[in-house]
Amino acid sequence: NTVVLFLSLLILFIVFNGLVYSDYDPFSNWHMRHDIPQGNTYRDIVYGNGQFVTVGENGTVITSPDGENWTRIDSGITHDLTAITYGNSLYAAAGSEMSVYTSPDGIHWTQRYTNPGSPVEISEITFGNSTFVAVGNWATPEVLTSTGGINWTKNDTGIGTGFSCISYGNSIYCAANESGLTSTSPDGIHWSL
Repeated sequence: NTVVLFLSLLILFIVFNGLVYSDYDPFSNWHMRHDIPQGNTYRDIVYGNGQFVTVGENGTVITSPDGENWTRIDSGITHDLTAITYGNSLYAAAGSEMSVYTSPDGIHWTQRYTNPGSPVEISEITFGNSTFVAVGNWATPEVLTSTGGINWTKNDTGIGTGFSCISYGNSIYCAANESGLTSTSPDGIHWSL
């Protein structure tokens, strides 16, 4: 339990201080690898297509081929980005106003979905079974799905609630919310308790 508490506090420190660290020896010898003073907090990171891509507030995107050398990307995105995943040879990043962007290389981004003026912030996005699924902890029971990353559809979960986190594994999507509810889906569209 002490190790879990330490790791949780370390992750919170990294996320809220906008720092990216890497380590080759688990639990010891962490080294700061990037701290470009840009004033925006990083929110999520993914590895895919031979590089790390980190996203954050005000469209912040940084990339690294090795976790040590980082480059800030002028993404052209103004939305806060809170989540990123990689699948189908695309990075998919999501965030405020239910915005979703995709990129084949982590550098050139295209907006694929948004709901202007929406208070909803996508909190998590995943890829599995050839489908992207994005969730946000909103009052309405909705998820966003895309089979190719280009066209996105808003779907009702059918169970009366939304989700704040999601993952794919063992041929199912598993999602949960802050109220402690967990749910599964074979396709990201049809959910059961």
